[in-house]
Amino acid sequence: TEPQPAGRPRPDDAGSAARRVVTQIVLISVALGPVVGVVWWLVAPEVSVGVRDGQPVLIPAEARNLFGVDVSFAAVGAAAGLLLGAVMCTRYREHPTALLAGLVLGGVVGSLVAWQVGSTLGPGPLGERTGGAADGVTLAIPLDLEASAVPLFCPIGAVAAAFVLGAALTPRLPPRHRTHGDAVSPG
Repeated sequence: TEPQPAGRPRPDDAGSAARRVVTQIVLISVALGPVVGVVWWLVAPEVSVGVRDGQPVLIPAEARNLFGVDVSFAAVGAAAGLLLGAVMCTRYREHPTALLAGLVLGGVVGSLVAWQVGSTLGPGPLGERTGGAADGVTLAIPLDLEASAVPLFCPIGAVAAAFVLGAALTPRLPPRHRTHGDAVSPG
């Protein structure tokens, strides 16, 4: 192997540093997933259904709460993503590609963990509870997402925070000053 100039990392060192950054961000995201799931479970509106002839029937006034469940997950996920992106950007700013890859991958995986944790904490499956329920009884439905794209709010928030902070923390180059010799004559 050829000796590398002082201060320049060898290509294999740069690759292992990038893998380390991505791995650390993903692990932190996975560790934060349960926290996000618990917060979602706490803030999500409860959606109730009525029981008619042993079958669950959505109460019309409750339909808007289905949307509220998705919105609450999106808001909690986006807030977690913004926080994660800001912290990771200040820590791994010198590895921008690995930072963004870690935020996207970690944000998606962390969101999926949060979704599962929140769903597990919510009410159990309806089938087990509607079988012996009398007509007119209301039951809370399991906490779940209706829109499959909602878990993407976390990585979108994380990448947005990294872009904004990256732009704010990047030193600005001074503007070029024109001299008379640089002027272009019309003509």
